[in-house]
Amino acid sequence: MSKKGERAEIIVATPERLEVLWRSGEASAWLASVRSIVVDEAHLLGDRSRGSTLDAVLGSFLSQPTPPRLLLMSATLTNPTHLQQVLAPCESIVVTERTPPLTIQVALLEGSETAEELVHEHVRTVLEAPGTAILIFVATVRFAESLAEKLAQATGHAAIAYHAQLSTGEKETRSQRYRNGEARIAVSTTALAMGVNLPATHVLVRDTNLQGRGHLTSGELLQMLGRAGRGQGDCISIRQYPLQKRIIPARSQTTILNTHLTGA
Repeated sequence: MSKKGERAEIIVATPERLEVLWRSGEASAWLASVRSIVVDEAHLLGDRSRGSTLDAVLGSFLSQPTPPRLLLMSATLTNPTHLQQVLAPCESIVVTERTPPLTIQVALLEGSETAEELVHEHVRTVLEAPGTAILIFVATVRFAESLAEKLAQATGHAAIAYHAQLSTGEKETRSQRYRNGEARIAVSTTALAMGVNLPATHVLVRDTNLQGRGHLTSGELLQMLGRAGRGQGDCISIRQYPLQKRIIPARSQTTILNTHLTGA
């Protein structure tokens, strides 16, 4: 990041911050001088809360007399052909290989078994192997704190709870314990669902219905499952589903991403 008064050639910003600059008009000359834009996590265009902001920002840039070059990157953009048509002329590069490979499975509950019982059973199995670490996604802060405490007591392994209500310092402390192997269990809300690289060999999504938001979209679910294998070696992700329990392969469903982007 450049110091105040210095000229910067690369700016890293959130869509929300760029929208403020566009609306204020104070940086119009600078914004008009931008020649290249790279959008990481481009599937945010379909996000229910942030998608419209990113859409508006990119549309503002593309409406300039000399629009910048645009590079969209995403691991879960399910309909790149749509954006390619909207942004034509546009080249689409699709890579289907993943390193390390990711195995996605669905865990079905049987009889009166609860999701928490399944989680405890699976965590014990995963941690039997040396070098493994598991990341579990739950719906609320209370669930994260409670499940982390219960798993630590039941397994004898250190566990961290991670969520947006933690201070910046506490987030760093807890994530560092997980990264260095001091804690092999992490229980998180969606705070770790996207754009974070952690040494999780296994991911388990316990809750797919979020309070105040409803069910996860297939794209959001794939982002969570994709947190597995950001370290080294093969990886497994499991989504819990409340029916008869068996671990079975799962094929991801696609979610159509809509945008109002135009090149005009």
